[in-house]
Amino acid sequence: LPLINLIKNGNKNANEKFKGTLDTTMSKALTIAQESKDRVLFKAKSEGRNIVYFGLKSVKNVFIFPFVPVPNTVIKALISQSYYNFDFSYEIWKEKIPADDYEVWLIEKDRFGNFKAVISQKNIRLN
Repeated sequence: LPLINLIKNGNKNANEKFKGTLDTTMSKALTIAQESKDRVLFKAKSEGRNIVYFGLKSVKNVFIFPFVPVPNTVIKALISQSYYNFDFSYEIWKEKIPADDYEVWLIEKDRFGNFKAVISQKNIRLN
């Protein structure tokens, strides 16, 4: 609940803006039952920040989803000596989120374990 309050009480004009890129992609995919359904992919590149969650905020709803770190390629892992880079992604079936206009917020975790909500300056319309 405290994470939801970070976004719910966040002011898009007062909060720090996200420094990085955020992309959303809609596509069709087959479910286990072989039904073709819409899904939404969220991808962020964070320029060294630890993004752990992202949130969708509308007038009526707030949802929080985990951001999953994307592993480096073998070559990049050897060069950077790190399995993960600063790219994050999450994919969800579109029908799981009610139709609405949403602001996309990112939740960062600093090295002390404190969370901070940052507006992405991106909106998404799900209908």
